[in-house]
Amino acid sequence: MHQEAEATASAEARGPATYDLVIRRAHDFDGRRKLTGLYDVAVDGAEIASVSAEPLAGRQEIDAAGAWVMPGLIDTHVHFYDVRAVSDPDSMRAFEENELPGRLGLFLEHGVTTIKSVGDPTGGILDTRAGIAEGTLRGPRLLATGCGITGRDGHRDVGTRRLRQWLARR
Repeated sequence: MHQEAEATASAEARGPATYDLVIRRAHDFDGRRKLTGLYDVAVDGAEIASVSAEPLAGRQEIDAAGAWVMPGLIDTHVHFYDVRAVSDPDSMRAFEENELPGRLGLFLEHGVTTIKSVGDPTGGILDTRAGIAEGTLRGPRLLATGCGITGRDGHRDVGTRRLRQWLARR
């Protein structure tokens, strides 16, 4: 089935509905292909409910004015904590209170909906992940590996030595 006909057929099969959100007149890339033309994208809850060349109704509507709708981006290698600035309990607290919320927000503002933290302080990054899950922090889905493990004379970056020494004493 041709992609435009497929999108329209899915909307017709469902019949007239009012969705939670409709993004109008958007170019659409679904992760596999770009649809030709402009479409309305309907969202119910956290799920895309319909993509249609015909107008859809929403309780909330956004005019995309020809902008793009696409799947969220994933950053699979993030060192989230600033290891040059976080080296003791006070600097950790200052980072988490003053910088962390803004950094999380920047990911979302740039279309990154999932990040994987590698090598960050385990307790801090797990608390951050819990805050996002509970809704007390606004940020992307957060996957975490925890602190890095290395052998003697392994990863010896001078910028991280103080942080690793402090974390080892915790």
